[in-house]
Amino acid sequence: KKINMRNLTLILLLLTIQNLFSQNTITVNSKRNKDNSVDIEYTKNKPGTYCIYLNFKNLENTLTPRNKFIVKDNSGFLEKLNPIDKNRFIKYSYTYSYRRGTPNPNVDTSFVYLLPFKSNTTVEVKYLNNLGTRYFDKEEPENFRAFQIIRDIPDTICSLRKGIVVSVINNYSIDTTHIYSYSSKRNSIMIEHNDGTFARYEGFDSENIFIKEGDIVLPNQPLGTLIQYDQKGTYQLRFAIYF
Repeated sequence: KKINMRNLTLILLLLTIQNLFSQNTITVNSKRNKDNSVDIEYTKNKPGTYCIYLNFKNLENTLTPRNKFIVKDNSGFLEKLNPIDKNRFIKYSYTYSYRRGTPNPNVDTSFVYLLPFKSNTTVEVKYLNNLGTRYFDKEEPENFRAFQIIRDIPDTICSLRKGIVVSVINNYSIDTTHIYSYSSKRNSIMIEHNDGTFARYEGFDSENIFIKEGDIVLPNQPLGTLIQYDQKGTYQLRFAIYF
C-alpha cells in the first residue's frame, strides 16, 4: 500500500523536532585576514540540512552581506567581508540562529511514498488529531496530516523513502502500568529526503533500532521494531511527513 503525496501535504507542528536544538549543533566563527577581509565559517555536528541566519550589527568599512545560508556539510565557508578601504579594518559584530531544514523547499508533490512496513503487510491507517487543536483551542494548520498504525505484534518499521537519518532518539523506556492517549516520550527516528521533506517515525524499541544518525537509508529498509505502547499491550507507530 502506498500514500500519494499530492493528496497528503503534511505539516507536523511539533516544536521539539523543528526548532529546539542544542546550542552546540552549529557554531559560527570569524577570522580576520592579512588583507583586512573577514571570513565567516561554520561547523555542524548533526547530519542533514540547516538554515543559518546571520544578524550583522555595527558594520563599518564593508557592504552589507547576505544573512541566510543553507548548509549541508559538517563545516564550510559562509561569507567573506571585504573592506571598502583596504587600509582599514572592518568593524563588525553579529549574532546567529539556525533551524533544521530548507525554508520553502521545492517539494515533489507527485512522489508516492511506501507505507512503513515490510512488503505484503496489511495495516489499518488512522488519522491523528493536531494536539494544538484538540487540547489548546488553536486553529488546525492547513493540510495537517499525521498517522497512527496499531499492531498486535512488534512489527519491523521500514523507511518510506530514500533519505539521510538526521535524528535518532532512543532514550525512553516504556511504562506499561498506565494507558495513554498520547505520550511524547517515545523513541523516534527522523529522516530527511532529497526534496526537503522529513519523515518522523515514533514508537521504537530502544534496543532494536537498526540505523544511526548520518546513515543513508533506502526505500523499505528496516529501521527498527515497535515496542509495547502502554498497558493495553498493543504496538503503536505514529508517523508523519512534513517540511
